[in-house]
Amino acid sequence: MKTSHRGLRGTILAASGDDAAGRALTASEARFRSLIANATDIISILASDGAFQYVSPSIERILGYGRDDLVGRNAFSFVHPDDLDATRSAFEQAVNDPAFVPKAEFRFRHRDGSWRWLESMGTNLLDDADVGGFVVNSRDVTARIEAEAALARERDLLRTLMDQLPDAVYVKDTSSRFLRLNPATAQTLGIVDPADAVGKTDFDFFPETLARQYFTDEQEVIATGKPLLNRLEPQSEDELAAFWWLTSTVPLRDATGSIIGIVGSGRNITERLRTEEALRESEARHRALLTALPDIVFRLDRAGTYLDYKADRLTDLAAPPESFLGRTVGEVLPIAVAGPVGEAIGRVLDSGGTETLEYTLDIAGVRRDFEARLVAAGPDEVVAVVRDITDRKRLECELRDAVASAQAASRATSQLLDMMSHELRTPMQAVMGYAELLLAGPKGSLTAEQSEDVRCIHQGATRLVGFVKQMLDLSRLEAGQMGLKSEPVDLPQIVDEVRQNVAPQAAEKSLRLHVDLPQDLPPVLGDAMGIHQILLNLVGNAVKFTDRGAVRISARVVADRVEIEVNDTGIGIAADALPHIFEEFHQADSGTTRRYDGAGLGLAIARRLAEQQAGEIRVTSQFGVGSIFTLQLSIALSPVAAS
Repeated sequence: MKTSHRGLRGTILAASGDDAAGRALTASEARFRSLIANATDIISILASDGAFQYVSPSIERILGYGRDDLVGRNAFSFVHPDDLDATRSAFEQAVNDPAFVPKAEFRFRHRDGSWRWLESMGTNLLDDADVGGFVVNSRDVTARIEAEAALARERDLLRTLMDQLPDAVYVKDTSSRFLRLNPATAQTLGIVDPADAVGKTDFDFFPETLARQYFTDEQEVIATGKPLLNRLEPQSEDELAAFWWLTSTVPLRDATGSIIGIVGSGRNITERLRTEEALRESEARHRALLTALPDIVFRLDRAGTYLDYKADRLTDLAAPPESFLGRTVGEVLPIAVAGPVGEAIGRVLDSGGTETLEYTLDIAGVRRDFEARLVAAGPDEVVAVVRDITDRKRLECELRDAVASAQAASRATSQLLDMMSHELRTPMQAVMGYAELLLAGPKGSLTAEQSEDVRCIHQGATRLVGFVKQMLDLSRLEAGQMGLKSEPVDLPQIVDEVRQNVAPQAAEKSLRLHVDLPQDLPPVLGDAMGIHQILLNLVGNAVKFTDRGAVRISARVVADRVEIEVNDTGIGIAADALPHIFEEFHQADSGTTRRYDGAGLGLAIARRLAEQQAGEIRVTSQFGVGSIFTLQLSIALSPVAAS
């Protein structure tokens, strides 16, 4: 020791007067020095300002400093800045209060620049004549502090994992009492604070039957040391309504390997099970649907390679499976078919949509027509549903031929009707003209009986001309040759024209003919001639079948349509005849047919004209009281309103 502390030196000198006592003291001092030199702790003596007065030799082994490196230097200059205030405060308190024994943990700078944790305890001997300093005993606890920090990090990590895991995680003792559990477990138990479950068992939270099963399983793990992994357990006694959990239980062992409890985990897989069940049911339905389909199904990749197929019978295939599986459409199908199929596969995969194409193949010398619907089944695969449409194509061809024949027949019928109209109208017009001349001749030129005969001739010719016109109109409606327009039509003008047309017949029967239209009636959308014909047929029928009373024409606006009513006080229509009155050549009954002339075409023509103008005709009637026919047409919007 290069320099000696005064207290130690004084002790030695005081003992020099007595040789025997001196030798004993010397031996004792030697033992003390040896003890200090070989101590695992650092012994240091500080002045009241914190300067080193003495350090034991262990300083070099623990902190790398020589004793001369520290003596005279302030100890606090080696303390970590984060620990400086607390360490200095404890030292100053001990300096001012000798009874206070400070104990502190702080970081002290090693000679190599690293930091070592020291645990120090001090004794204030500043007033001791032999020591005259503050004695500090320091122990290197770096390993312990770092181990504790690592343990704390692991503990924090475990706590974070347990708190954040969506799965239930818990620890129980050998009596199956909860020691620790995470929030997910607490939620499963129906509590908010996990601490509320500590010390309790499953019997406090679950029905007796379930709790007993859980307890038995856990005790088996504790007794045998064998884990129970991935067990499916219900969380309710009613398995149909239960939540299902996938659980695992493993033994918890101490450092000696003894089992001191269990660690359990569980995950609610109810939704997954339901989804899997729904998926199985869906797959079963799709398999059944696929099996029931008469079509052939192929699975192909982007290159057009046949990957798989489904066919009820091998005879449904154009070729045996070994001849096309693993090969491309270009190798299997004719070029004229393979090209469009390959292009369609590319388009379907790029768009993710569907595409349908038709093609023809010669199979065993027989020409067959097929329809293929391609659907994307992933990023690089398509499913092709192929159907033999040979019979459909044949029927379509026959249908086209039938339609063409019908159209030709319709044209021939129209031509025949045109010819009949011309051939019948011309002589009938002559008959009507001569009859009118005879009736308009000088008074007395015809006898009363002759005049009645001529009037009958004129009426018969008029009815025949009307019948021919109706037949021609009906034929043109069926053929779509009426050429109806769609434009705004002024209803009051049409109604007035119809009134003038039927006024003579109404006057002849002494019927009152009323017209009741609102002043602001908007125009309707349709064909003026077509609407005129509809109203003429309706009002004409009303006058024809009404012997006394009145015929009333009215109109009103209902939403975006106009309703025109023709109301009469005529004979009415029987309930059983009402559904048939718009059929061709139909009248209410044979009695009516005998009493009132007509071919029964007027209402049929009126309804068809209305339908071709986006309108409709309704009827209500009471036999013996009268009828109400309602024509409904759309309002024609003005350009401003339409915009």
